[in-house]
Amino acid sequence: MVEQYRAQLAAELARIGAPMPEASAQFAELLAAAVTEAARDVPAVSYDVRDAASQSRKALDEVTKQIQSRRDHRSNLDEKLLGARRFLADAVGVPVSTFPFAGELISVAEQHSAWRGAAERVIAPFSSTLLVRDELIVVARRATESRTLGVRLVIEAVPHSVDEPRRPKDARSLVHRLAVSDGPLASYVRKRIATEFDYACVSHPDELDDVERGVTIGGLVKRNSRRYEKDDRHDVGDATRWVLGGDTEARLEALLERRREAKAAMEEAASRDAEADSLRQNAVTRRDVFTRVSAFTWDQVDLASAAAVTKARRDELRALTSRSGTLRDVRGPLRLHFDLEEAICALEWGPPQGCVDGEDPFADETRSRSSSPTCAVSSKATGPTSRPPVRSSASPCCSA
Repeated sequence: MVEQYRAQLAAELARIGAPMPEASAQFAELLAAAVTEAARDVPAVSYDVRDAASQSRKALDEVTKQIQSRRDHRSNLDEKLLGARRFLADAVGVPVSTFPFAGELISVAEQHSAWRGAAERVIAPFSSTLLVRDELIVVARRATESRTLGVRLVIEAVPHSVDEPRRPKDARSLVHRLAVSDGPLASYVRKRIATEFDYACVSHPDELDDVERGVTIGGLVKRNSRRYEKDDRHDVGDATRWVLGGDTEARLEALLERRREAKAAMEEAASRDAEADSLRQNAVTRRDVFTRVSAFTWDQVDLASAAAVTKARRDELRALTSRSGTLRDVRGPLRLHFDLEEAICALEWGPPQGCVDGEDPFADETRSRSSSPTCAVSSKATGPTSRPPVRSSASPCCSA
């Protein structure tokens, strides 16, 4: 049993890399540590680690969806806005191109590409506006009212005729740095830009004092004489947020780069999460092992003591079975008694074949003596009998 207990304890300790104690003092130290460790609480993985892994996966999924949307629709607008437009176009019964977003018709001239981020911020209120011609506005309104779109949609009715746009007040005006795509709505878009987005592009924020409306290249916007706005929730140069223009290549390239970054961040967060999981599982395993170890006792695994006990018992057995032992002393008279009963039985009834129901405890000696001259003579002197044997119950060879 000691070997079995030692094997069990050794297997448990091997799971946590702990050595097998070989002395009672070592076992006492192990047992004290086991009791302490078994009572130790194992905390869950940190919320921050879990949340970082979750958020990184969501960020990767989001940018992947945007990339797919750019490839599917060739538009820089949000997927939900594009979905709302598809619904309206289907409801009205016209092609999607009939309802352009203003931002799809406006782009920043290539020579002024450094101002792209600033222009995006200035025109943001207009770029996501859906343009609908007057003759379709009624059915478009009804379709919009008929269901929940799941997104903020701004619709602007476009008249049939539009006056010529006014000239910009400042040579540095943003109007000079924008281009409008030709088409049936181009005149309306140019007028709206000239009227509402005539912002001077200044090189220093102090120059904003000299203009009614202006913008810096860093994205600080002066909306009127008293109101300044800088929306830095995203970097001004973050091309993944740009919506102006029908060319999606710049935004697509930026999104692909963003996806590479998001994937690396996700893998790193997932690695930290997995590592935290592994550490916690190791702690739980260690605690469970110590819980089982604390149930062992030194007597169960003390090989030396077990060997000593075994030796002592073997010595006792050897003493009992030796020539001078008690068992040997008793066995001699018992053999003589058995031989006497057998001889009497043989003289009266013949040889004892088949007359003994029980087993002779001295069968080996009987067989060894059966070949002796004495046994041979006794066998010949004994003849058959004509009456059934009746034996004394005291005789071992005649017991029923």
